[in-house]
Amino acid sequence: MDRERSNVQVVGIGASAGGLDALKDFFAAMPADSGMAFVVIQHLDPAHVSYMAELLAKHTTMAVAPAKDGMEVRANSVYTIPPNTSLFIKEGKLHLVEPIKRDGIRMPIDFFFRSLAQDRHEKAMCVLLSGSGSDGTLGIREIHGAGGIVVVQEPATAQFDFMLHSAIATGLVDSVLPAAQIPAALLDYAHHSDGKGASSPAPETVEENVQSILSILGSQSKNNFQAYRKPTVWRRIQRRMGLNGMTDITDYARFLRESPDETARLSKDMLIGVTSFFRDVKAYEELRAKVIAPLVEKKISAAPLRAWTAGCSTGEEVYSIAILIREEMLRHKKNFPLQLFASDIDADFLWQCCGAREFGYADLAREYSGQTPSAVAQYARIAEHKVTAGLLPTAQMRKGAADAQATTIYARAYGRDPEFYQFLKSLETLSATFDDKTTVVLSTDSELLRFLKGSGER
Repeated sequence: MDRERSNVQVVGIGASAGGLDALKDFFAAMPADSGMAFVVIQHLDPAHVSYMAELLAKHTTMAVAPAKDGMEVRANSVYTIPPNTSLFIKEGKLHLVEPIKRDGIRMPIDFFFRSLAQDRHEKAMCVLLSGSGSDGTLGIREIHGAGGIVVVQEPATAQFDFMLHSAIATGLVDSVLPAAQIPAALLDYAHHSDGKGASSPAPETVEENVQSILSILGSQSKNNFQAYRKPTVWRRIQRRMGLNGMTDITDYARFLRESPDETARLSKDMLIGVTSFFRDVKAYEELRAKVIAPLVEKKISAAPLRAWTAGCSTGEEVYSIAILIREEMLRHKKNFPLQLFASDIDADFLWQCCGAREFGYADLAREYSGQTPSAVAQYARIAEHKVTAGLLPTAQMRKGAADAQATTIYARAYGRDPEFYQFLKSLETLSATFDDKTTVVLSTDSELLRFLKGSGER
């Protein structure tokens, strides 16, 4: 594929019930020479022929066609998903696969958005229009995590707004607009993010302003991003500059000093929370074989086994670890309390991790049904487990619970919690005091994988 095609800005558009009118408004307002390619993903009846391409062609002069397997995306073109298929993009080409579903529910929007994030990274754009259900909610997390743009139709203008509210509730949506106003927002962002019409700043200017911006974030959000990789920081800053219609980093730094709201948005952007169940299969298998299986096999008392996942994001990692440990307990026919400690700097992530309610893994597994077929088979294990989750004060988190029949997960935001910092500092003391006891705190993140010792017999 030539360079021009590989750099095409691809916009994924998800729509469900009531989405046709929104699509008409969108394409009627989108110039035919935008230089973008559009992939429309809808919930279609698998048993009926789709005439979506013909319907949309009446509202745009761009080329509109149903997607075909292996088709290259081209600028100023629109592609629609055929019935009874799932669609993904890889290396600038569209690919069709058998419908991926669980319990009869398909998530084609999530499936495409994930592939778009992986293929286009920070150049990914997605739009969510009228619809019921929650399809697209997980996919926009991937788009946002990759540095892309997420735009959602204003719920008040949609025939069905549940899908839109589900996406907005993540806190990862960049703009909420009526369908007819979304094209202008996409074009404006593309124009400014590419730096068109602006000269490239001198490296020393960029470095000076990046350091200034990091200092502002540190003083106002209380989060220290100095250790972040500079290319990552720069991409996140460029993203926010584009969303604010700016091309000059000096102007943006000045704007940041005067706008606490923008400071909060940039800080949120820095906290990349992309995660999923068993995200790195090899890492989890190694964790099971080298850490979890030996611990469970050797454990002979009824004292709780404890694990801590630092930087837990929205919780899929800690739930995955809980599943692995519970499976080993079943395999070895052992029954003892399992307490998992999950911490993250972002309290919003924790509310998604455990919103003070009981989670059924079957529901979570169904939401993740947009994965590849091989992954779906693995995620089916989630339905066999259930946990009790809740946000608890630090003192309660220390004490824990001792129900041998349940897995208890405690979550704690540590961004502004001095008591929790003292708890972290005390762990080394606990290790020295209880050197003949065993409590495990672990994470698949290589920098955080560690063992801690606490109360409880081996």
